[in-house]
Amino acid sequence: MSICILILVNLLFNIVNMRLETELYNIMQQEKLTNAKLAAKLGISPSMLCLVLTGDKKPGRRFLQGLASNYPDICLKYLQDRIPSRS
Repeated sequence: MSICILILVNLLFNIVNMRLETELYNIMQQEKLTNAKLAAKLGISPSMLCLVLTGDKKPGRRFLQGLASNYPDICLKYLQDRIPSRS
């Protein structure tokens, strides 16, 4: 695989994660939630939420289940961004 493709894949992954991070920060602001309260609502630990918000970790199954249960539109957008489009 060429270095250009690897760079492009990494860039696209970072863009998708930034969208999720932005959505999560918007939720926290709108609902006046702390990291701990949002983490509890999603059923994950505050440290896991922090890792996802900083881009250090990808959301796992439990994270996505909590997101889908509480914020289905955001979860759907995140998953759609992760699926390559058919051109």
